[in-house]
Amino acid sequence: MTTFVRGARVVRREGVDVPGWVKEGIMELTLSTEEQQLLLDILEQRHRELLKEISHTAHRDFKQGLRKNEQLLESMMGRLRGVPAQELRA
Repeated sequence: MTTFVRGARVVRREGVDVPGWVKEGIMELTLSTEEQQLLLDILEQRHRELLKEISHTAHRDFKQGLRKNEQLLESMMGRLRGVPAQELRA
C-alpha cells in the first residue's frame, strides 16, 4: 500500500498513482539563512502554543497526540539549529 500526502490530507491507495500527490518520504528543502530563521521562529511560536494546549488538555489520548506533535516540532527545530537528532533525545 502506498501513502500519498497533500497538505494535511493523507490517502492510501493500493497501486494507484494520484496526480498532484507525492509519496510519503524524506523531503529536502533548501533555505536561505533568513528563511531558515523565519521558519525556526514560526516553529518556536507553534511550540509555545502547543505546550499551553497540552497543559490545558484533560483527554489522555488527545494529550498523547499533542505530545507526539511536540516531539516532532522539537526534532525539526533542532535540525534547523544544526543539532543532531541523537542529542535531542538525550
